[in-house]
Amino acid sequence: MTRDDSWNYADVLWNGIQAKAVTAAFEQLSYKEQWYLEKRNAICMTCGRVSPLSTQSTFEDLAVDFEGTTASGAERFYRRTLDKLRLKLLESGLIHTVTLKQTECRKRNKKIAAAVYLYQADSDGEWGELRFDFESGTAEIVRLADWDTTTSNIFAKTAIRFVQGLPEARLLNSVVVPFEMDVPERPLPLTKAAKESNGNSSHTISLRQTERWKTGETITAAVYEYLVDNDGEWGELRFDFENGTAEIVKLADWDTVKSNVFAKAAIRFVQDLPEARLLQEEAILVCYVSAAESFQKQSEILRPKQIKSYL
Repeated sequence: MTRDDSWNYADVLWNGIQAKAVTAAFEQLSYKEQWYLEKRNAICMTCGRVSPLSTQSTFEDLAVDFEGTTASGAERFYRRTLDKLRLKLLESGLIHTVTLKQTECRKRNKKIAAAVYLYQADSDGEWGELRFDFESGTAEIVRLADWDTTTSNIFAKTAIRFVQGLPEARLLNSVVVPFEMDVPERPLPLTKAAKESNGNSSHTISLRQTERWKTGETITAAVYEYLVDNDGEWGELRFDFENGTAEIVKLADWDTVKSNVFAKAAIRFVQDLPEARLLQEEAILVCYVSAAESFQKQSEILRPKQIKSYL
């Protein structure tokens, strides 16, 4: 097995990721960072030339060209530069990444028969787990990554396709896989969005009541569906107002898998409403999120007539 130490620009461009986004992110790097990436990946970002990877510079070569560093120092600098480029590409909103790291590998008769990988969506949140059986050609999603989609599992399925498409000789210990998404852009990870907006980022939760029960004239229970940032599958929440409890029946597609940030924000909002204001028609809740993943306030509710102008 080998360890992936490059983000091949040729692969990035050939896989259909928009070249303008790559170029814009590349131009924000320092001269030294640009030079390292071009030499290591055998490409010229100025003229667009893509050379065979057999011509790429080794870390020993890079250390010699930039005097005062060792091969291991050149490798560390290169990896930090890759991380910096990846974050800039993520911030552009045009690409997404799946980070993979192998935690187990089992062989049978000198051939790799099975492996376990952890994966992370867009370099943020809790890691998910994938198990591969190469003998039968199957894969299992053991646990979703925190920012993966709960219904379509876009990041997990991208990771599975990538690993299953590798020849055994190139089965990697760790790799970052860039890809374009065929669905509208997902919300920014909360920690990243908060940094970009001085600690708070805005998101929306759409709420619609589908059922409610009364005892006499008092509303005792209700069911709401909720949607995150106007995209993906709706989730479902059940409220028992007599006992003051709520249950997450199904997560919305763009909610966080582990922390359930949006479901919990919707629950707090509905539970804080007086009975007279308990929502029946569809409404959009505008929320402000802190880096600690706690909703600080709900600023306003938009009724259906306002929704189109808001969005």
